[in-house]
Amino acid sequence: MFSDTVNYLIINAGCFGFTLIILFNLSQDVGSALEMHLFRMMLGVFLFYLGCDEFWELAVRNLLPIPWQVRSFVNGISLFSMALLSYLWFLFAEVRMRQDLLRRGWFIALTAAPILLDTTLLVTNAFTGLVYYSDETAEYHGPAYMLVSVIDMFYLMGITIHAGRKAHRDHSKSKRREYYTMTTFVLFPFFAGVFDGIVPNTAIMSPCVFSALLLLYVSMQNAQIYQDALTGLNNRRSADQRLENMMQSVGADNGLVVYMIDVNRFKTINDRYGHMEGDRALQTAAKGLARIAGQYSVYVCRWGGDEFMMIGAQKKIGSPADFAQQIRDGVPEEAKRQNLPYELSVSVGYRLCTSPEETPEAIVRDADTALYEDKRASQCLRK
Repeated sequence: MFSDTVNYLIINAGCFGFTLIILFNLSQDVGSALEMHLFRMMLGVFLFYLGCDEFWELAVRNLLPIPWQVRSFVNGISLFSMALLSYLWFLFAEVRMRQDLLRRGWFIALTAAPILLDTTLLVTNAFTGLVYYSDETAEYHGPAYMLVSVIDMFYLMGITIHAGRKAHRDHSKSKRREYYTMTTFVLFPFFAGVFDGIVPNTAIMSPCVFSALLLLYVSMQNAQIYQDALTGLNNRRSADQRLENMMQSVGADNGLVVYMIDVNRFKTINDRYGHMEGDRALQTAAKGLARIAGQYSVYVCRWGGDEFMMIGAQKKIGSPADFAQQIRDGVPEEAKRQNLPYELSVSVGYRLCTSPEETPEAIVRDADTALYEDKRASQCLRK
């Protein structure tokens, strides 16, 4: 029995240490400010759960001289921690998939109702014993214990179904890979719950939850290679490779147009509304650009900061100037769809390439120069 307890404590301690490593090495570059805030909260709640679980194991084995009522209270906190972790995962995944539903009050109220019910059951459990009841030796499941577990699975299964549908519909391999990773997140705690039901009081839950968090962290890191974490668009590394490859086949009758796009007065939006709203502005601009890019089979990426790039064959986009105007019109239209509390517009510069002898650096430089000429003409230079 003593060796089982030692193993239990060692496993939890290992999960605690490795979770701290992830937390301290988590870079802002792998997601938006809200995504990183939610993921850090997930890691923090899991660390809290591990601490409570260690305390509970020591208490239930009579290795800590504390009243059994305190041990029972810690057990309730552990149950709530798992429910809260499931809810945070639900919010994180929805934000990661860039779902606008999270900005609607009815959706927040509907999805928060289960966690509020769970909280109520656990807070009042000391008087009702509905979730669990205790004595000097152990805790026992009450009639509502299964309901608490169902609430946890409600959030996990909800995201699994949603991410699976997104993966089925999305044509981007990198996005589909990320969505499928989200669908596998539920498997780890599900396996742990089944195993714990067969072999009670084992340290299976902690390593399974840690494995799910680790898988998610690795997926975020991998997506960073060619995908911009904030907007979901391609990133600059991807753009450099795409431009270099596409320029090899250009010619007089097969021109390539490179567009540089910059969000107007972005610093003002950040200063007035905060960085999270600034993130939302960039995400909205990205949605508008992606919508246009999809219509014309044009490549689009976030170049850096509030600047984007689009690369398209002249045969597909037609007049470069007319296409530039579509870009200028498309972003404000997307801002209206998102009900932004401010005007969102972009300036656009472009460069037509008809010779493979030109260099990508020169093409980008000329397009960037044209971009700032457009900003001057529209009096939208940064202030």
